[in-house]
Amino acid sequence: MGHPPAKTPEDSRDILSLVSRNVMATSGVLSYARVRRMKTSKGKRFWCIALACDDPSAAGEYPRTTGGKL
Repeated sequence: MGHPPAKTPEDSRDILSLVSRNVMATSGVLSYARVRRMKTSKGKRFWCIALACDDPSAAGEYPRTTGGKL
């Protein structure tokens, strides 16, 4: 949808980045959502838009609607 098929792994990552940012911006969660690679207990991997996570790299970041306070 709007992007040519990926020809390289880099193309795939670029398309994933653009699409996920567009989805998060459209839904109003871009400022606090994160895209994460997940792995099930059976080993299947998939990408996920995380709306709430305990990722240490995101510590101190809050949705704008809370004014920085929970």
